[in-house]
Amino acid sequence: MMILPVSGLLMTPEVHYYFQKDYIERLTKEKAQQDEDVLFLIMKEDKKPEEMTAEDFYPVGLMGTVTEVESDGSISVQAKYRVDAEVLGYEDGKWDVSCSLRPDIADMDEQSREQAYKEVQGALLQFVDGFQWGIVARNYVLRWKNLEEMCVALSYQLGLSDEEKYAILAADSLSERYRLMERPSTNSSRSPGSARTPRRPRQSPTRSCTGRTLSKSRSPSSRKSWTRCTRRA
Repeated sequence: MMILPVSGLLMTPEVHYYFQKDYIERLTKEKAQQDEDVLFLIMKEDKKPEEMTAEDFYPVGLMGTVTEVESDGSISVQAKYRVDAEVLGYEDGKWDVSCSLRPDIADMDEQSREQAYKEVQGALLQFVDGFQWGIVARNYVLRWKNLEEMCVALSYQLGLSDEEKYAILAADSLSERYRLMERPSTNSSRSPGSARTPRRPRQSPTRSCTGRTLSKSRSPSSRKSWTRCTRRA
């Protein structure tokens, strides 16, 4: 298992993330392998590996799996489920982390989630149609399959702070998580001054997220509820 510290990203289940190969190798000192598990540790602020301490990480992390190692140097990771992650220490180039499954409170069904997404998508499509670049933006909007993908792709344009991004991941209730994602998305699409031309995104270790989603399964109940993992740096 790889342990990958990340900062400045909106991390959420049910999204494919593309990371640059050199970014992963710089932080893990190892090469990603197909089907390898990845534990994302969410940093409170960006730091060099040798400067990180246990207090620099938020308590909720994210588990995923490497789905593709591409020839162009990018690596696809499918984010799956949230975990409680406790960083116990870092010694001799090794992270010591304990983690356990953090279950969702499933207070929204699939139909409600789809309806919420369609409402935000419709408002966003109507908004971008009012600009010269709307045709290009419309193609991107139609590629996203759920609200999670949309917010991850637009997190920079939405002006979400690192604290707001983490709050979305940490929310146990699906309805609360969707409320946190819907609010900035809807406000942005209603504000006449929120976008005149697409803002150039800041450089990120992720390249993009795809339009692929996971199955309807929310939590991997068949998995062990506790695991201890380490990473050599």
